[in-house]
Amino acid sequence: MIEFSNQILNEIEQKNRNFHQHKKEYIRHAKEIILWAEPRIEELNQHLKTHQFRTEEEEIHFFKKVKPKIMAIVIFYKEVLRIEVAKPPGKVLQNKYYKNALEKSTEYFKKEPKIYKYYRANAETYDTLYFTRDTQKDVLETENFHINIDSRITTCFDYKIAKIMAAEAIANFIEEQIAHLHQPQKEKPFLSKWQWTGSKTDLTELIYALHTKKSINNGNADIMEIATDLGKLLNIDLNQSIYRNYTDIKSRKITKTKFLDALSESLNNKILEEER
Repeated sequence: MIEFSNQILNEIEQKNRNFHQHKKEYIRHAKEIILWAEPRIEELNQHLKTHQFRTEEEEIHFFKKVKPKIMAIVIFYKEVLRIEVAKPPGKVLQNKYYKNALEKSTEYFKKEPKIYKYYRANAETYDTLYFTRDTQKDVLETENFHINIDSRITTCFDYKIAKIMAAEAIANFIEEQIAHLHQPQKEKPFLSKWQWTGSKTDLTELIYALHTKKSINNGNADIMEIATDLGKLLNIDLNQSIYRNYTDIKSRKITKTKFLDALSESLNNKILEEER
């Protein structure tokens, strides 16, 4: 039974990490985890009905550390599902909605101050009372639902700890959503449909010609900035190669501006053909 519960805990913690790494589709992921977890918890409860722990320490560890972690994750996802399904549209309404949800998420701490302080202090004084099944519990400290719950599968206080852990996780989740609403929208990356199909050296000629002619910002523009922006527009990365390309252009023996001359000739030929 211990091995089975540890397996459930390891698997559900891994699923929980995956959920927080993929911060989209909260509803779908929450449903998947709940549907995965519930039959395993039911199976775990069936084992608990007949299982006898070897020592009191082992029983305390299970009901204080293991089972609450499993249950807290399930409670957390049920609450995430409830919150996200009812979330209104629009940032203003969502901000107000999340703040109300955050206030509600902390109510359990106020309802159970004694056990909350015990949990936060990682205290051990009342572990035998709180986390073993055979001890008589104070009727004032038990949940109403505990009357109808099989005492072989819970000590009541393991559920209280799970609720506290879940409430902390929910508060963190809601705070993340509120912070996300206040983040400035990231600009979408520029995507151009144009593709430069000449050589990098050809484009270098054109860039230097435009710069030399002062056709861009009256010549008050850096060559690399022009190359970078034209590169984005034409889906070609010149990087530092523009300087090397310019050196190659200057070292030509015959015609320095081979591409520009070809451009001029091509345009002149088109004009002459159209005038015939």
